[in-house]
Amino acid sequence: RQVPPQMKQSMEMAVKPAGSASAAITSYRFTRKDFTVTELTARTLENHLRLLAREFEPAIHWISVKGLDRQALELLRDCYDLPEKHIDDALETSQPPSVDGFGSSNLFFIFRMQGLAPGEESTKDEQISVFFLSQFKTVITIMETDILDSCWDKIKDKMDNPHSLIRSGFDASFMLYAFTDAVVDFSFPILENFTTRLHELTADMMEHTPVKEHLQITADIRAQLISLRMNLWRTRELLTELMQDEYNSLSQVTKTYMRDVYTHTENNVQVLEAGLAQCQEINELYGSYQSAKLNDTLNMLTVVSMFILPPQFLCAIYGMNFEYMPELKWEWSYFVFWCIIILMAVVTYILLYKDTWRKKRRSKTLEKALAITSGALASKSGMDAETNGRV
Repeated sequence: RQVPPQMKQSMEMAVKPAGSASAAITSYRFTRKDFTVTELTARTLENHLRLLAREFEPAIHWISVKGLDRQALELLRDCYDLPEKHIDDALETSQPPSVDGFGSSNLFFIFRMQGLAPGEESTKDEQISVFFLSQFKTVITIMETDILDSCWDKIKDKMDNPHSLIRSGFDASFMLYAFTDAVVDFSFPILENFTTRLHELTADMMEHTPVKEHLQITADIRAQLISLRMNLWRTRELLTELMQDEYNSLSQVTKTYMRDVYTHTENNVQVLEAGLAQCQEINELYGSYQSAKLNDTLNMLTVVSMFILPPQFLCAIYGMNFEYMPELKWEWSYFVFWCIIILMAVVTYILLYKDTWRKKRRSKTLEKALAITSGALASKSGMDAETNGRV
């Protein structure tokens, strides 16, 4: 491979004192015939880059940096003439998904990747910075940590397979499709996990009494879904810019496969919107339960009031301090008073029982009417189907 003189000169000048090795660096090299993996640190990266500069056999390189090590990034900057502003963006981990071109058909873009950390139910959000250097057939990925490094497992397996499209096509820009597809597909297990949890939460609320803990869990899932939705929307915009290929960096095959990634992103957005709708349904279910509970309480208070108010009315009348009230001097007035109160309670109970019985009878009548109507419609549809079959 022909290496530009300025790269060799930069390699000779990039001699910096080694700092603490806080980043795990892996170099992947493959051709149509072979595939090699080299584990590096910030101390050994410089010598490895010197070897790459002296390499003449055409090959595609992927340098994976797991950890924000400024010394390692500065070595890569000096070797490949990377813009300083993009190095700063890679170290600043609060950047939104974006894409930018530099040099001759080179690209720098940022992903926000969310995944489930091992043994945790909450999502882990990390920034992934990617440099695509078309001139050197090299891709550099920079991750904050190695917690979500499993998202690249499928890419590594394809690189190890000589019959895969990555190896047989020998297209460096196709690596961009592989990374983008891995990031988008990595969000699907999160959506599947959240959907399962929401279904289980709904079933638990229907089987048992809804409590505030259900709302707290739903609110936590909804917040994570909203964060993921923002990332998916921005990733969709990033894919649109990549497919337009304003920087002439992608091959036609890569553009075709990028459309497939865009479709996957749209599908993930639809699943996510369904999850948010289910969160809203859970909130409405809890609100309906609380409303029904309040209605039952008010109904009970109403029944109690119907039994208490009539005696209270009589007590208020005969508790007045008038001098002349003939009923107070009757011999059987106290006995008559209690008889009237008991009679009022019995009449109130009979009226309430009749009203409840009428409502139950009305509901049974409606259920029978609905059953007869459903049976008639079913028999009619069966007759129509049989007629159509004969025809």
